[in-house]
Amino acid sequence: MPPLLDSTPALIKFIYQLLGVAQFTFTTSPTEFLKIRSRLWCFVSYAFFIYLCVSYNLSVHPSSEVFTYLDLLVNCGNITYMIVFTTIFYKRSNKLETLLNQIQRIELDVPLSIRTKQTWIRMILLTTVSAMLICFPFRELPFYSVIYFIYPCIVNCFDNLFINDVFSCICDKFKTINLQLERINSVDLLRIFPLTKIDKIHVLEKEETDYNIQVIEQLSHYHYNLVMLTSETLKEFEVTILVAMVQWFLNMIDGNYTLIYLIKDNKIGSVRFTSNVTYVAFLMSWLYAIIAKMNETREVAARGGSFIHDVWNRYSFKGIIDKRIRHLELFSIRMLCTRVDCNVKGFFSLDFTFFHLMVAAVTTYMVILLQFGM
Repeated sequence: MPPLLDSTPALIKFIYQLLGVAQFTFTTSPTEFLKIRSRLWCFVSYAFFIYLCVSYNLSVHPSSEVFTYLDLLVNCGNITYMIVFTTIFYKRSNKLETLLNQIQRIELDVPLSIRTKQTWIRMILLTTVSAMLICFPFRELPFYSVIYFIYPCIVNCFDNLFINDVFSCICDKFKTINLQLERINSVDLLRIFPLTKIDKIHVLEKEETDYNIQVIEQLSHYHYNLVMLTSETLKEFEVTILVAMVQWFLNMIDGNYTLIYLIKDNKIGSVRFTSNVTYVAFLMSWLYAIIAKMNETREVAARGGSFIHDVWNRYSFKGIIDKRIRHLELFSIRMLCTRVDCNVKGFFSLDFTFFHLMVAAVTTYMVILLQFGM
């Protein structure tokens, strides 16, 4: 059996373990030493963040009244964010490893042609994070202060990449199911064997129908199990996504207000302006990446029922209505009703409506801040 998340580069997997995002080994049969080591890697990054937090909060940061308010919010958000994430990362690891193994054991050979490629997502997120790391050292701020504000973004970036990798694996399974269902619907024996006698074609069609229904029944079971595993997997990410959305909102307010302040003071060409532009670009990329992946998973999972319905329509148009075809209709209805619900603790659904809502909320809050601060 291939390793878990086999399409993810080894370096990215190591960073997942180093930051504590995935505190388990990606091999299917790990030794006790590998299990212990995967738990201990993250203590290095946790100790580093504690050092940054203590150094930042013991120093003095004189600024204007509004910026003091924003810095306090972001500081409290960073501390809360890391405490929650550290706890959840530890608690979810065993469950996630079990779920990924169960997803891996679903006997579907994913063709290379339909495998989801995460290159563009990794490039955008890692490029914006790298740009922040390059720009911030040129600002007149202490090293620990710069890294303290960037570090949660780095953790958030790789947690987002990990979520994308996990749901890409799930999405590939759904695509494989849809591909097999589509192939069943595209078979026409009369077109394939035009010179064969009609009686022989009827016999072949009966055998083909029996075989297709068996395959569809098996695929519908795979689909149902995969939807259930997807829901269980999403539950393991719900708390971190919820906290990350709150932190995203605070960071967007901080970054956008700083940009407006710099534009007002004609400091567009400054390093501070450039660093905040990359900061806001990263935040927007982060939100889009997670929303797009969840939306894709939901749409691909819902497509299977339509393919079965098309197969059922093909038989009904030919006048083949018996208990086997009624059974096929039942599979279609069950698959159409078994949907992936990307809901986070009942607060919001991860779709593009929520994306627009978050952007509108930031805009509204910015207007309120500008009325009091400028």
